[in-house]
Amino acid sequence: MNAPTYGIHLTLPSDNVYIDANRIVQSGASAIRVARMDMDGGSGPMTHDIQQLIKPPPTASTDERPQYRATGIQITSNRIHDAHTVGIEVETTHGTLVTDNIISRTRLSAICLQHTDQAIVSANHLDDFGLGTADHGNHEHNGGIYGAMGVTGTVIENNMVTESLCHGSRYGIKIADVPENKDNDVSKNILSGKYETGEAISVGPDGTSAVRPDN
Repeated sequence: MNAPTYGIHLTLPSDNVYIDANRIVQSGASAIRVARMDMDGGSGPMTHDIQQLIKPPPTASTDERPQYRATGIQITSNRIHDAHTVGIEVETTHGTLVTDNIISRTRLSAICLQHTDQAIVSANHLDDFGLGTADHGNHEHNGGIYGAMGVTGTVIENNMVTESLCHGSRYGIKIADVPENKDNDVSKNILSGKYETGEAISVGPDGTSAVRPDN
């Protein structure tokens, strides 16, 4: 309750960690964050400026693991309400499972992925996200599920994404249109609400990512 920064911050490098069945209310930054401690420039809390959320590729490397990606991370069955930035923020991972989480009222996106490959984002219920629209103008980082950069081979399926208050969220599901994002698959999601762009789902024109007709 009322954490001044993150509700839970799993610092990398880490592997085989389950974050399961927690309830996080009114965190001062992201409710759950998986990332290097120093990716925001130090050990202190991430600033709330939107540009701090779109960072260059991380360098969490060692001689043994020069292309480090955290493996075996599962974020499941958490309930998150009123996060000041993002509900669940995942960076620098391989094969992460994000499933059965309930997230409501986030200032930016409910779930954000960055520099992450082969994640599964499934069966989450996301509602009332992107409350910071007035603060951050038309930036696309105020949707239900947002793939920022370096997001590849991700499956986004069977999520329920609702924006019932229609307060200015831009997308329900968005994979940013950058070359580093490719081979992602969006299927069997249920979306409702009015989005400022007129697009509930957008994956960009890269030609490798797919939005299935069963959404």
